[in-house]
Parts: sequence; structure tokens; C-alpha cells
Amino acid sequence: MDQDCFEAITMTMKITAAVCTYNGEKYILEQLNSILNQSVKVDEIIICDDRSSDKTVAIVNALAASHPGIIQFHSNEENLRVNKNFEKAISLATGDFIFLSDQDDLWEQDKVQKILEVFEQNPTAQGVFSNAHLIDDEGNRRGTKSLWDNVLFIENAIRSPKELYGYISNIRNMVTGATLCIKKETRDLIFPFPDVKAMYHDEWIALILASRNTLFYTKERLISYRVHASQQIGVIKPSVLKENNLIIESIIDKKYPKKFHYLYLIYKSYFRNYNKFARLKKSYDHEINFDLDTIIETNKQNIIAIGPALKKSNFILYHFKKLADKIAGKRQFN
Repeated sequence: MDQDCFEAITMTMKITAAVCTYNGEKYILEQLNSILNQSVKVDEIIICDDRSSDKTVAIVNALAASHPGIIQFHSNEENLRVNKNFEKAISLATGDFIFLSDQDDLWEQDKVQKILEVFEQNPTAQGVFSNAHLIDDEGNRRGTKSLWDNVLFIENAIRSPKELYGYISNIRNMVTGATLCIKKETRDLIFPFPDVKAMYHDEWIALILASRNTLFYTKERLISYRVHASQQIGVIKPSVLKENNLIIESIIDKKYPKKFHYLYLIYKSYFRNYNKFARLKKSYDHEINFDLDTIIETNKQNIIAIGPALKKSNFILYHFKKLADKIAGKRQFN
């Protein structure tokens, strides 16, 4: 797109960054500065703090004083946790485009511009996500592997955005909220966020938009995603990454390996999906904009279908695992 044309378009848009914080004193200043220094200006930064006990609040307030009218800080009266805190931050945004942001990453200087270009090229898009670099505590790159490698997004298995829904609902979520931007009108579709174990805000948004064929992405690495000791998600070891990629490819192709270990990991992947969506159906009492019953049934049938292969690969281990699951109170599919 012609740069002058793009600049004219962006001048009519309002851009919001929705940031959630909790005890983020170590990295929050660096992250906020990366948002403030975008090649396409961010008009407002909504920060919702989930009752930090460190210096996060003081750091944000000091920066806000030097950027009046841009940084808007909100301190929660009670601990909302990640899903509801992001729901609050998104609900307070007034921008046409809302960029979600964690407290400890770094944005590439042209992140906003690159994401807006994807929206401009795809008029039906309601959400866009990207790939990312991986960095350590000190901001150093973690080799050549990307965030998509770490979340097991085999991008070449997706022929078009229309296939994202099947990947997310029947394989695994690969949309990381820290790379996601949504249009403001999507709030009517995604609120309220569910409070369901293992169902996070980014997967919820991705499911809804992908089911409508309005979720798009760019392969470009537009943030540096920080992996550190206090984080719940870490970098997968190369040996495990290779193994997990084999499992994902097997699920996509429905050509299951013969080794019991791999088959059991695929079985567990299906079971996690089944349990998560079954919990969602049981506890979420609002309208859902995607076919939840079909997702549950598909994962159930996948579990049932892999049973004979598991049994054939190692009869003794098969029955041992079934007994262990039964003792643990896990649902059995025969």
C-alpha cells in the first residue's frame, strides 16, 4: 500500500493498547515505552492492574504523568485474574482497534502498522494475530525458534483462514493474546469471557472469530515474547518440540504413529479438548457464537477412534493406563 494513502487512513483511526498488569515492576516500563514509540501512534493505553504489591503502580503512574491523556490507569478493587482483567481492559478501550498486551513483552516499532495493514488488506477481518520472537529475562533472543514453534502452530497446515477454526477447536489453540488485535465491535461477540478451567481469553476470542472466518494472521514476528522464571509458560526443549510437532502433524493428517507413547499423547490431547469444552458447556450460560456441541462430539469421537490403535500397540500399557485413569476419576471412553 502507498505510504501516503496508509497514513491518511490511519489518521482517521483511534488505536488502543489494552494492558493488564500484576507485579510487573521488572519489565512494565520497557514494554510501555515500546508501545509509546510505535511508528503509528497509539492514542490511548488502558492499564488495568490486578492489585499489584510491588512497584508496578508507582512506575505506571510516573510514566502516565509524563504522557497525559494517553495512559489511563485503573486499579482493581478486587483480584480479577487474567481473563476478567483483560475483559475489563478491553471494555474500557475507546479505540477502533484494540491491541492486547502483556506486561513483560516488547513490541517491534512497526507492530501497529503491520497489523493495520493486514486489516486493510482483509476488509472482513475482525481480529489479527502474529508470530513473535522469543526472549529471555534480559531481553536476549532465545535462538531462532519463534513463538509459533513454542505453541505448536504448524502454519503450513493451514491453507486459508477458514481452517483456523478446526485447528483451534480440535487440535489446540495457537493464538497468543499478546500478539492479538481486535476491532472494537467484536466486544459484542466475545463478552463476557468464560470462567472455565484451561479456557483463556485469547482462545475464547480466537474461537469466536475463527468460527466466523474473521480471524487473520501475519507470519511476521511483531513482538518479542518474554520467557522467564516466574512465567507459567516456558520454552519447549528441542527434543520435546520435535516430539510434539510429530504429534500435531499426526493429528492433522489422521495418520497415527504406531508407538504407544505417541498415541497416548495424542489421546491426552483429545481428552484435554473434550474436558475443556464440556466444562464450558456446563458452566457458561450465555449465547455461544460457535457450535460447541459439534466440537465436543468431534473430540469424543477422536478419543474413541484412537482406542483400538492404543490397544494394538501395547495391550498391557493400554489396560494399565485405563486403570490409572479410572482410579483418578477420569471419564472412560470404550
